[in-house]
Amino acid sequence: MDDKITFDDLIKKEEEFSEEHEKLIAPVIKKFISIITPSGSIEFNNQFHQLTGARKVVTYSLIKKGLFHRKLGNYKSESVKPNELSNRKDLKISLAVAKKVFNRELSKFFDKNKEGYFIPTYKINLAIEYLKDG
Repeated sequence: MDDKITFDDLIKKEEEFSEEHEKLIAPVIKKFISIITPSGSIEFNNQFHQLTGARKVVTYSLIKKGLFHRKLGNYKSESVKPNELSNRKDLKISLAVAKKVFNRELSKFFDKNKEGYFIPTYKINLAIEYLKDG
């Protein structure tokens, strides 16, 4: 057994969200939305509304992550709460669907903090692949 390796050697610090991550997200979400500046308001198109509830949740979470880090809009966090999704009439996602997505269906994409659920930077590629497959 190698005594030189410690637990600290196994810990990996999460990457900061960067322009490279933005470049990964933008091509995937561009077919679903327009972003109005300087407010950061999101306009969802018909193609977005044809997505399943789960794919809408993942798409919205990626959009919010990008907007938060770009400081567009009045977002205090990149996290999303189920009631935030159901309260936005333009999303057309029920509270039951949102809770199901976060807690069971797609929990592998999300981490949780006190503000809600979010897609960590290291899971962006996983979320993007999920959206591309649908």
